[in-house]
Amino acid sequence: MRLLLDEHVARVVTERLREGGHDVLGVRERPDLLGKADEDLFEVAFEERRAVVTYDLAGFRALATERIIDEGHHFGVVLLHPASFPQGKRHIGRLISALDALLTAMPAEDALFDREWWPDR
Repeated sequence: MRLLLDEHVARVVTERLREGGHDVLGVRERPDLLGKADEDLFEVAFEERRAVVTYDLAGFRALATERIIDEGHHFGVVLLHPASFPQGKRHIGRLISALDALLTAMPAEDALFDREWWPDR
């Protein structure tokens, strides 16, 4: 599985997952994606066959539903609830571990095809 981490996910998460051998891209690494609308990010994720990792629960759940209704498919959404994964340096290790476990357990590119996943929910 390939991931696109939304800009609210710390850059270190992207770096650590990549060091672990995973195909992960952070919005913060791509100047062309910074500040883009969620719809545009979701389209890029689809074109690059990536699941989106985000704290924007309502926005990306709606986009995933719309995409299935209108166009057929998406490569998944990993929804990070702030109660389970608070933002901040103290909690980054848990997030990295959860995403690493997901990527290790579900390596297929289409593992989250048309699905959402809530780590530790």
